[in-house]
Amino acid sequence: MSIARWTAHLRSRIIAFQRGDHRGVVAERALVHARNLWDVASSDPGGVPLEIAKVIAWVHWCRYRALGTTEGDEDLQAAMSLVAAIVELERDVVPQELLDFFDEYDAATDPQAQAQAAIELLSGSNGDSSILPRAIRMLASAVGKLPEDDPNLPHYLSYLSDTRQKLFKRDNNRAELDRALANDRRAVELTPEGSTELSRYLILLSLTLQSLFEHGDSLSHLDEAVEIGRKAVAATPPDDPELTTYMSILGLALRSRIGVTGTDDDIDEAIALASLALRRTSPGDPDLGERWSVLARAAWEKAMRSGALEDVDATLVAARNAVAATTPDHRDVSGRLADLAEVLVERFLHLGQLTDLDEAVTTARAAVGTARVDDPALDKMLSILSSALWRRFGHSGSLTDLDDAVDVMRRAVGIVEGDGGWLSNLGAVLRLRYQRTGNVADLDEAVTAIRGALEAVPPTHQEHAAVLANLGGALRMRFDERGEPTDLNDAITACRGAVAATDPEDPSFPAMLTNLGSLLQTRFARLGALDDINEAIAMALQATDVMPETHPGLAGVFGNLAAALHLRHTTTGEARDLEHAVATWTRAATMTTAPTIARLKAARGRAEAIADAEGPASAVAAYADAVRLLPLLLWREVSRDDQQYPMETVAAAIARDAAACAIEAGDGALAVEMLEQGRGITWSHLLGTRTDLTMLRHAYPDVAADLAACRAVLDGVGNDDEESRLWAAQEFDVLAARVRGLPRTADLPDPARFLHPPRLEDLLPRKGNDRIVLLNVSSWRCDALVLSHDGVTVVPLPTLTVDTVRDAAGRYLGALQEFEGTHGSSADRLVLEHGISDVLEWLWDHVAEPVLSALGHTSTPTGNWPRLWWCPTGALTVLPLHAAGYHGTAGRSVLDRVVSSYATTARSLARPRTRPAATGMLVVALPETPGRRRLPGTEDEQHLLAELFEKPTVLADAGATREAVSAELVEHDWFHASCHGTQSLRNPLAGGLLPYDWETEGLVGIDVLTDHPGGEFAFLSACTTATTGIANLDEVVAIASAMHQSGWRHVVATLWTVWDDAALAVSRALYPLLVRHGYPDASGTARALHRVTRELRDRDPDRPSTWAPFVHAGA
Repeated sequence: MSIARWTAHLRSRIIAFQRGDHRGVVAERALVHARNLWDVASSDPGGVPLEIAKVIAWVHWCRYRALGTTEGDEDLQAAMSLVAAIVELERDVVPQELLDFFDEYDAATDPQAQAQAAIELLSGSNGDSSILPRAIRMLASAVGKLPEDDPNLPHYLSYLSDTRQKLFKRDNNRAELDRALANDRRAVELTPEGSTELSRYLILLSLTLQSLFEHGDSLSHLDEAVEIGRKAVAATPPDDPELTTYMSILGLALRSRIGVTGTDDDIDEAIALASLALRRTSPGDPDLGERWSVLARAAWEKAMRSGALEDVDATLVAARNAVAATTPDHRDVSGRLADLAEVLVERFLHLGQLTDLDEAVTTARAAVGTARVDDPALDKMLSILSSALWRRFGHSGSLTDLDDAVDVMRRAVGIVEGDGGWLSNLGAVLRLRYQRTGNVADLDEAVTAIRGALEAVPPTHQEHAAVLANLGGALRMRFDERGEPTDLNDAITACRGAVAATDPEDPSFPAMLTNLGSLLQTRFARLGALDDINEAIAMALQATDVMPETHPGLAGVFGNLAAALHLRHTTTGEARDLEHAVATWTRAATMTTAPTIARLKAARGRAEAIADAEGPASAVAAYADAVRLLPLLLWREVSRDDQQYPMETVAAAIARDAAACAIEAGDGALAVEMLEQGRGITWSHLLGTRTDLTMLRHAYPDVAADLAACRAVLDGVGNDDEESRLWAAQEFDVLAARVRGLPRTADLPDPARFLHPPRLEDLLPRKGNDRIVLLNVSSWRCDALVLSHDGVTVVPLPTLTVDTVRDAAGRYLGALQEFEGTHGSSADRLVLEHGISDVLEWLWDHVAEPVLSALGHTSTPTGNWPRLWWCPTGALTVLPLHAAGYHGTAGRSVLDRVVSSYATTARSLARPRTRPAATGMLVVALPETPGRRRLPGTEDEQHLLAELFEKPTVLADAGATREAVSAELVEHDWFHASCHGTQSLRNPLAGGLLPYDWETEGLVGIDVLTDHPGGEFAFLSACTTATTGIANLDEVVAIASAMHQSGWRHVVATLWTVWDDAALAVSRALYPLLVRHGYPDASGTARALHRVTRELRDRDPDRPSTWAPFVHAGA
């Protein structure tokens, strides 16, 4: 029933009573209707309307008149309580008859008895909030009648304030808080100085003021809360047991003010109070957890302001103790768990230790899991969990963590609709997922969320600038995705607003300037308006002016300034801009206190500018400086995703361009050395192969640990301490020089070359007929660097360019992917074969034939075939160089002139490999894999190997689990995988073999396949096991190359999805050449695979898809 109908029913009963019919008001249904009307009306945020209160009061008055003084006493009290409340607000609305009686009744009621009755009513309510209005009316009536010198009046006023605040929590009627404040003020005013009760009334007034601030954002309330709290503490004797509580309450007020406008003095005072309160608290005190929690929150504010690790660690100790002192069923356990999780995330930002982040995720999940559904801090707990999850994603690359972070943040937004902070955080996480997955829907949702945040965060809010910057970043990404000018202009507007809203003294101010300057550069490059580039330069100059010399971000700002100057130079031709740009890039590249990635960006910009202005030969020294920085990129222990990012972006092509410039300058040896120093870095780091750092770790672990610690300071996140960065930079140089003077060891054979390029003589093949061909693809020029035991020969490739190679790779991959999406008809197959053949012929014309002719390989050998290792760079890494040629014409193909193998780098071939004793063959055979098509040839391959090898270990069908393959692989030196494989061109580290339980346990990936001290032979008879990713071409990230890098001497793999019968045909022809009289010998693998491939090609030259995908990597 509605309010209107209940009111009408009650009015009709009152009218009947006035006409002499008492039955309606004395009926039980009248009370039911009155209670229902009161309950519904009480839900109104503004409280019960006066008119409804008057109707209910009149019903009780009529019942009292009808029932008499004995039976109607409860109705009389109810009527008088309601009239008291109405009179307090608007006396004139009360009917005169009722008002006259009330005045007499109120005057006759003993205020002491009335107040005590209210207190007894509250104490016996067991938390029943329905009695709050009645108690308030009784207490208000009592305090209104007591004289101001009554000693009990402050006590009753305090009770009245507390009751009003409880009603506010129930109904959210702000007026009750204002009345509570007036009651507390009057209690303090009426309590004389020196009274033992004064401190209690003062602290209660401070709490009420804090509550008003929390629900109204009036800073004056908070300032007064602090001052009143200080008076309360000062007025409390040292031996008063309540002093500890009062200190904690003052500490809470200080912490609230610290979050808004607080000073370092406020922080220090809050920590001192919390520490003193803690010392006054015994170990078994039930408030011990609360004391630790107050200290943790105060220490957190100090840590956030100082950025010092020692302050974070101090906060962590307090937060851990707070959790330890809190029982699982405590009302605040979830909040304290959330505080601990937040500190753990911050500690991870300082040290990069995954254990901190794992604990943060676990702790935050526990906080959310123990929180009440209506916990007002649940949204913050969810935000902390989301933060921990997306940061762990950045470390582990787990998309599950990122998906969970988005889901958790969406839940937080749903709890507090329209909360600007949570909407902005949701937008940031969605932006991150877009960067990982490329899903534009995430980017659109991010923009929408951040726009919503902007509407919710007023310009006066301290986070307004951050939200504007977040919006600018999201719009910039969407512009890069779609090219819509509106997004770029809106991004500039947002970032301009962020600059205007940020105090120049704020640590984030340089970043705001830099973001705006970068956007203005982008718009200038698009539209050519000089005003944009001039302003961009001005922004960068202003940013450099406000940053200290050792600030970790200064090198990046200098880099942006140099880029803007160079961009203006390319438009206006102003020579001074070019000079200034080169000088600025040089300054940034040589800032040893800066993160490596910022230095590398600057070094690359400088080298490219010099090469462009003066010619590639003039830029050799500049490029050499850039290449020397490359090995430092991955010294920190970071996730695979973090490792790949700089290699795919900033580091991409630097080594190739450096080599091209050295060739232009006539120094082929230097070209080889720089190319080798700058490639294969990711592999070496991931697999622990012989990089300078891994060798040093084995030889001199203490020195290696000290060097790694220096890099952690310089390249880590969240570390802006100038003194520590300066010390780390100086210490790194001292330690590196010390390493170069260390004695040689087996693990560190040439310490004098530490962090220097490999020497050419260490890369040359040892056999006279062997050649290693480094195919260098650069925007400056393209060449083959041919290594023989005599030295290096440069073979120019004048018809090759970066664009033509990229085009050929696109046609090749496009043909394969297009066929994958068809039904595999004869017509589809014909299109595929033509597409592959077209690329093979192109490779012959522009790459293979010029190289082979220069080497003298102009016809098919009649005797011993020469060996050649292809070591491609750039987009050539995805192309089948070993199969290049015109296969319908005899002798015009690589297959007809040399035996081909592949290597990721020349040094991977130069690395000594001990030949293991054969320990048997492991066969993984999966003709049936859940969710994949059947591979009937797998069973035939299994039978073939069973005949050739003595007692091979076979993992077949459901026995070929990920765990079983992982366990058996390390026990065998021969390995044959006849199963499905998969590869992601954009994320090749995610590729691998599909075990039987791949849907639940995942792939047998690179991590498993390389966890081996070095096997002899592996045949990956699975699809795409040699396919290289396209995101980081120079790292040649593929399963086969990973196994070779990790120590496997010979790996046979496939470049694309192979026909089942083709894999079987190669197995049948290859293995008998490697196994003689039951004894396996893999030393002739390359020649054997070459022979088998030629035979298959000769049978069907027009179907390269059947014979061209099989490749050899290794010795």
